[in-house]
Amino acid sequence: MIFLPFEKFSLISPLSLDEINGKLLYYVESKKAIRSIGNSPNKPYEGIISDNGFKINRSIGFTASGLKSIGNRNKNFFRPRIIGKLERTNIYTTIHLNMRMTY
Repeated sequence: MIFLPFEKFSLISPLSLDEINGKLLYYVESKKAIRSIGNSPNKPYEGIISDNGFKINRSIGFTASGLKSIGNRNKNFFRPRIIGKLERTNIYTTIHLNMRMTY
C-alpha cells in the first residue's frame, strides 16, 4: 500500500469571491499543454480557475527575476497540486484547500 502526503485545511477571508478570483488571476497562468524551450512562464503558478474553485501547480522554470530558464516540462512529483473550493457566506469567504503531490 502506497501512502502519499497531503494536507487539507481552510482559510477564512473577508474578501468577496470576485476579489479572490482577481488575486488568483494575478498569480496564475492558464495551463499550457506544450511550452517551447526557453519560453519561461510569466506567472509563478499555472492551472485552472473557476468561479467557485481552482486547481493550480507551481510553474516549472518560473524565475522571479524574469530571466529565462530552460525547464523540462515532464511531470515533477515534488511539485504539489493545490485544489481550492470557495464558499461565500454573508460576512466572509471560506477557502477549502487540499494540497497533495502530483500523480
